[in-house]
Amino acid sequence: MRVVNSNKEELPPASIIAMHVDGTDKRGRSTHEILMMIAKEGTLENADMVQFGNTVFLGHTGTTSTTKMIGRAFNVDTAKNFVANGLEYIRYLQDKGITHYATQISDDKLLGIFKIVKKKLEARDSEVRILPTKSGGHAMFVNLGREFVR
Repeated sequence: MRVVNSNKEELPPASIIAMHVDGTDKRGRSTHEILMMIAKEGTLENADMVQFGNTVFLGHTGTTSTTKMIGRAFNVDTAKNFVANGLEYIRYLQDKGITHYATQISDDKLLGIFKIVKKKLEARDSEVRILPTKSGGHAMFVNLGREFVR
């Protein structure tokens, strides 16, 4: 996957998503098909899409609770910037009143980033669990505290 340092060049959201999808395992689907699914997902009523650096975050609140969200990230930024972008996203979620957030990864190369974010969040008053998934990846569950992440 091509990496673009957002400190040198910030890309538009559509480019980030396309580059991310192009550089990941599509599990038998075409890039076009996946991009169409993401575009449709982004138009759902409870969808929330925001960009920090060269990372686009797409999340969905529940139908019965607006304080719980599940989401994912499309990233082409450097690892260091991805951590910073993730923490900025957590602050964004706190501002929106989100109290619970869940995400997952299928690429264990990103597990280190999950662990860095976990350490930073737990240094505040948030609780984080990282668990293996049946599909071989990992899921991260965050109970967001009131102290803002820095």
